[in-house]
Amino acid sequence: MQLSLKALAIISAVLCIAVMGTNGQQKLGECCREVSTKNITVPITGFRLQNRDPPCVKAVIFYTANGAMCSHWRESWVQDKIRELRKLQTAEPLSLPALQQIRGQLSNKPNMQLSLKTTGSLAIICAILCISIMGAYGQQKRGECCREVSTKIITVPITGFRLQKWDPPCFKAVIFYTAEGAVCSHWRQRWVQDKIRELRKLQTA
Repeated sequence: MQLSLKALAIISAVLCIAVMGTNGQQKLGECCREVSTKNITVPITGFRLQNRDPPCVKAVIFYTANGAMCSHWRESWVQDKIRELRKLQTAEPLSLPALQQIRGQLSNKPNMQLSLKTTGSLAIICAILCISIMGAYGQQKRGECCREVSTKIITVPITGFRLQKWDPPCFKAVIFYTAEGAVCSHWRQRWVQDKIRELRKLQTA
């Protein structure tokens, strides 16, 4: 039961991230030149702080399943999300079997039935917490698109991905979204295909 309470604490912190609308979101290119004050609508998987360096403005860059977003650093909701993410980053990850066991325990308790929305959130959380950390040397970070790709296994938890088609100068690649940003990986690597299958399975759970 202690394990269940620990998992619920982590899950509750993630579910507290509000989803309220995407109008006015500024997509990230090489840096943030404009910022948005709007709350972000998609799950946030990580962030970094950008200092003012014209033409780049001071901003908080949030990494989401749909890419990176530039947000105004003074907004109270931005500061709240940073605190939530930092708290989650220091939490000890749980294994996939442990989370599946916890989910089963919760589903068997009449007074703790989960809604469909919460169940879907648990699938996303499983993707964030359960994919193993394995090695990041030589990773190529994403700018506007992937112009280089890495064959190295990613070291940080993977929270999402998208496929990038070949469109010179951009290469065909799999862009993995992680807690530290987006990483360009070679689409033919076996570990890349395995991670895609894992993420798709979790998304449909």
